[in-house]
Amino acid sequence: MKCPCCGHEKFTPPALCPECGFSGSLAETEELAHVQYLLDELASWQDVSTIVKERKLKQYTRRQHELEIALELRPPPLTPEEARRALRERLRLRQLLHLLDQWGARGWIKLDAANALATRTRERIEEIRARLLESDTPLLPAFERPADRVALLESLHDTLDWLQKENVWVDEAAHRAAAADLAQRVRKLEIELGLRRPPKREPAPPTKPPPKPTAPPRSAKKEKRSGPRPPREPITWERVWRTLLSERTLRALLFVGVFLLFVSAVTMVAFNWRRFAPWLQITFLTGFTLFFYVLGWYVRVKMKLRESGIALSATGSLLIPVDFYAVYLTTGIFPRTAWAQVWLLASIVCLGAYIITAALLRVEFFGYLVGMAGGSLLCAALQVIGVSSDWWGTALSGLALLMMLPAQKTWFIRPFRRLALLTVTSVLLIATTQRLVARPPFSFRLALALDWWLACGVYTIAAARHPRRSLTSAACVTAPVALTLTLALWFETTETVPAWHALGWALLTPLYLALAYILQRPPRSPSELKVRTTSEVYQAQGRAVAGWAAALILMAALWAFGDMSATATTHLVLTGSLALATVLWQKPGLVLIASLLSFSTVTTWMTTLGLDLAQYCVGWALLAVLHISLAVRLRRAERYALRLHAAAIIVAGLALLPPLIALDRGAMAYALFNWTALAGWAAWLAHGDEYPGLLRLLRLAGPLRRSILHWATAMPLPILFWLVWIGRHPADGWLGLGFAALAWAGLGLGRWLARRDESYGLPWYIVSFLCSATAPAVVGGYYEQPLLAGALLSGAALYFTYAALFRIRWWLPVGAFTLPFGYILALDHLGLPPGPLAASLALLPAAYVLVSIWLERRQKVEADFLEPLYGAAHVVALAAFFWGFGGLWNRVAWNIPWGDEARLWAAGGQLVLGVTYGLAAWFLTEEGWAHAAAWLGVVAGGLVATVYSHGRGSSAAQAALLAIIYVGAERALHALRERHTLPRKAWPIYRRPLLVAGWAVSAGVIPLALVRNLILLEGGPVQQDWAITGLLMIVALYAASARLFRLRPAPVRPLFLWLAAPLLIAPWTRRSRRQAVRATAAHNGSRLTSLCARVGHGQCGHIKRDLWAGRGILYHGRRRRPRMGAQGAASLPFDR
Repeated sequence: MKCPCCGHEKFTPPALCPECGFSGSLAETEELAHVQYLLDELASWQDVSTIVKERKLKQYTRRQHELEIALELRPPPLTPEEARRALRERLRLRQLLHLLDQWGARGWIKLDAANALATRTRERIEEIRARLLESDTPLLPAFERPADRVALLESLHDTLDWLQKENVWVDEAAHRAAAADLAQRVRKLEIELGLRRPPKREPAPPTKPPPKPTAPPRSAKKEKRSGPRPPREPITWERVWRTLLSERTLRALLFVGVFLLFVSAVTMVAFNWRRFAPWLQITFLTGFTLFFYVLGWYVRVKMKLRESGIALSATGSLLIPVDFYAVYLTTGIFPRTAWAQVWLLASIVCLGAYIITAALLRVEFFGYLVGMAGGSLLCAALQVIGVSSDWWGTALSGLALLMMLPAQKTWFIRPFRRLALLTVTSVLLIATTQRLVARPPFSFRLALALDWWLACGVYTIAAARHPRRSLTSAACVTAPVALTLTLALWFETTETVPAWHALGWALLTPLYLALAYILQRPPRSPSELKVRTTSEVYQAQGRAVAGWAAALILMAALWAFGDMSATATTHLVLTGSLALATVLWQKPGLVLIASLLSFSTVTTWMTTLGLDLAQYCVGWALLAVLHISLAVRLRRAERYALRLHAAAIIVAGLALLPPLIALDRGAMAYALFNWTALAGWAAWLAHGDEYPGLLRLLRLAGPLRRSILHWATAMPLPILFWLVWIGRHPADGWLGLGFAALAWAGLGLGRWLARRDESYGLPWYIVSFLCSATAPAVVGGYYEQPLLAGALLSGAALYFTYAALFRIRWWLPVGAFTLPFGYILALDHLGLPPGPLAASLALLPAAYVLVSIWLERRQKVEADFLEPLYGAAHVVALAAFFWGFGGLWNRVAWNIPWGDEARLWAAGGQLVLGVTYGLAAWFLTEEGWAHAAAWLGVVAGGLVATVYSHGRGSSAAQAALLAIIYVGAERALHALRERHTLPRKAWPIYRRPLLVAGWAVSAGVIPLALVRNLILLEGGPVQQDWAITGLLMIVALYAASARLFRLRPAPVRPLFLWLAAPLLIAPWTRRSRRQAVRATAAHNGSRLTSLCARVGHGQCGHIKRDLWAGRGILYHGRRRRPRMGAQGAASLPFDR
């Protein structure tokens, strides 16, 4: 949990925070975290109205303040009396600000101190204002009495005394003037409030009464308008001496005299200097300088003219180096070659004199002189020693650094600081310009590098003690420049490429970031929440340092690309710097930049190793694993974990590109495995609520936010399986079975995941289907029949499982159409002949139908769900039906014999289908199934008849027998329906199918007997006998039907008789038979006619008469000529 006080990530209440020592109630701390999260998320609520948002904002903010007060993170609200005191304090501080502005404008107070004090005062005013706004109690008036306002203004006298202790005033006179000004303001306020009487005014002199109104002259009008002039002050000796001895007059006279003296001295030196002896010249110069010192002491001490005395002493101080130079040039005491020694001596004398003078006078001007004398002495010493002038700038920079070291507040601090800054800036400008213009030697470049380092130290100390953005920027700029110059010297000796400069800059970035954080450090304890000690100046400094750190990071990142090794190392350091910045400033946005730099680090490092393009995926994959590991580690830091998860996904996706471009299977398998593992890991993490950052990232996927990681995990699995397989085994048909197994694994995993969330299973189901469809295609490519059969059977079982698990009926036909292919291929591989193979196909639709019926009746499965399976069963049955007649097609098209065994197997297949459809009609009580069953039985019977016919024509009789069986079966069911339950249920179902098929078959017997037996089979004796038998069986069927269907309407029974009567003529159409045969047939026909006549006993007399007439003709024809009998029979029906 994040600490609510300092933001520390590893805070575990109620224990103390290891960073700031905060401790609080676990329940209140967690509630505060929840409320803060709601406040952060409130702005992103799109479906909530603005009014509701505002109401919720007020509610959550009020609760946040209550929790913070309970946890002592926020002071309690002010009471009315505390609010009044706070209001008074704010008014007092505002008055102080106003006075500071006026005192600063008058020059009474030091500007730096005034600015710092004004900044702190404004911060305190803002804090008081915030506290007053938080208080819900009504504000009372700050003052109850006018005297309170005066007391408030008088309390500022204590502030004046405190400012005096802080050495804020310019001098004591300024402090006294400010105190007098404050006292005058108090008196004025008292007069305005009526607490003090106003001062008495002097009475005006009495005026004469106005004259009579006459026209005065114009001059009198002007005098009246201007008023009387005040009387002049009389001139007295006291006034004269006061004017002559005033400081302003004395100062003017003094400087005029000094100027005249100086001019006369210059004139004498210019025109008469050579006339004096050297010792006299020295005496004159020394005396002239000492004169200014003595005169300055006298004016300052005796005449109490401090500023004038200081000016005279300063003039004497400035004349000391001039005197030495004049002695060196004119007296001849020092040889011309002793310039360095003269310079050194003059610097020593000047330094001693300036130090003594400065210690006595304590004026900042002499601090400048001491610093300049020190620098002159240092350069003169180097000149005397013989050190190259290249190092003079370094020596001066070092001296400037020493001048910046004293931290005690003395009158030396300001001049030393300014002089040090001026010195290092001048040295840098001069030396750097010389470096750019010319090509100096190595020693100069080394000295220049040291100059920049020393300047960096000077600027750093100055910025630390006197916060300024300019000083901070100067310190930030000089450090990388100094490092660059130093590394350039090293690179020159080691022949290193310039790109390694970026590493040095990168190493500076953590220091910059740490310094910027220290300057901008937020409050880390409850006490700091009440009173902020960090001023706006330091905040501005911190922002400046952070800006230069960002610029340095950008420059180092780009400059390093000149060398891959330098890029890898530099970007690694920059990654650490950005990680540090992320931790210090709590900026989650920097995580993505750090990830980008880490990606560049890994990429350039692999480039330096000389790896192939495909091998880049290894480093990127490991980087993705590192990212997601960090995200898991930081799971409570939602905003950081979000970006780490996003970076991990992006890097893992990029890892797929190198092997894809290089077409490297092994590397592609590794990259895909890494992607799948990471996506699966992330999907497992996203299942719960322990990783809010990942869940927040998944919201970007919209409707797929729950399942997108499962899509990312499941979709590459088939490709990964293929790559792994071909990497370890040669590609063959077993790969297809592997895909089939993977399909089942995907289904099982999807079902297991769907128990937790329905959306998790869909990606795995899709992969399962794709693998099941890929398996037969892969095996079919290598055409390994048993493996192909296994893949198809596995796919069919899988599709049926889909239908059962998902309750989607359209998977049933997919499985039903897939199963026959695998089934046939398996039986064919087992060596089953074509005939049994074709017949076995009929078992599948039989199984489909019977299983569907069982499911519908026993398992209570809806009929609508099973309709596609019934349709698939019809299609497969139709295929089995036509496949059974494949031999017929071969015989017709290719003249290939169709064996009896094949026809029997085909008949068996049709019989299986017929039985199946018959059972379906029974269980489903649908007449259509019965029609199909009846006709399938007809087809099966026809095939069997062709097998046993052998050209004898017996098929006619067999077909007639089939028709008799069909019609008889229907009549039997009709007769038994009154006494038994099964016939009662079966007769409505099978009545029409049996009769339609029976009558149709009976009609087909006639052309079969007459055309096939008598014409196609050439009408031999055997064929004629079977034709006659078939026709007589049909006649008997029709005659019996007239009796059996007696309950039908009246036109039906004569129809049967009219159908039967003409068929009796057919046996006599052939004359090639023996008379005995004709006689026997005629006898039989006569008996059959008699039987038919007895059928209509008692009904339809004319029908009976016609039948008996026909019997007579047949009988007469048996004894005489056949032609006469036929003619008579043909004419009887029309003879009444």
